[in-house]
Amino acid sequence: MTVDGAARSTTSVDPGITVVATSPNVVISVALSGAAGKSFVARFAV
Repeated sequence: MTVDGAARSTTSVDPGITVVATSPNVVISVALSGAAGKSFVARFAV
């Protein structure tokens, strides 16, 4: 997933989330295998 805009840093991510980039846009990848109905959270400092 790509979010338009940069982040200074990653403050926390749930297991299953990989932060691919924080600049020039925030890009994350989420492993969805076996995650039916699960919520994922990633937090960034902007």
